Amino acid sequence: MRKVNDNGLKLVMLFEGCRLHAYADPASPQGQQLIKQPGQRCTDWQKLSGDPWTVGWGSTGSDNFNLDTNGKPTKIGPNTIWTQEQADKRLHDDLDIFAKQVEPLIKVDINDNQFAALVSFTYNVGISNLKKSTLLTLLNQKNFTAAADEFVKWNKAQGKVLNGLTKRRETEKRLFLTPM
Repeated sequence: MRKVNDNGLKLVMLFEGCRLHAYADPASPQGQQLIKQPGQRCTDWQKLSGDPWTVGWGSTGSDNFNLDTNGKPTKIGPNTIWTQEQADKRLHDDLDIFAKQVEPLIKVDINDNQFAALVSFTYNVGISNLKKSTLLTLLNQKNFTAAADEFVKWNKAQGKVLNGLTKRRETEKRLFLTPM
């Protein structure tokens, strides 16, 4: 199985950041309320959905470190707290999972930086978005320059351009175009 190289790991860590206490997704109703009124508390803000809650290096979904009374992983939520070691382990495990999903979609030879950029992209937008992307189509047509240009088009959340996503996509594009 192909692994994400150190350049890809550093890129994901840079843009995801690590937070050991779970936080509401910025695009969720709760996240939007907190953005609109920073430092102020809306009386009913806690009733708003924060899904998907995020912890560690951008982890969402199940929390394998905290089990329910039946021994099954709980869902990451507003009360989830991890240690640094747990966050680091989850990041490496998740990158391996994404690498396994991305690898079979690639029908051409690419270098480790290109692969790392694709996994970083997929870690952020999800495998279903990569599968239906023009980026993947152009890549598999060996049109590497045009494929690289596709990264920067994925800089919106709920139709709004986000500076952080713009910077991330530019960095992924640069890594994708970096020879080994």
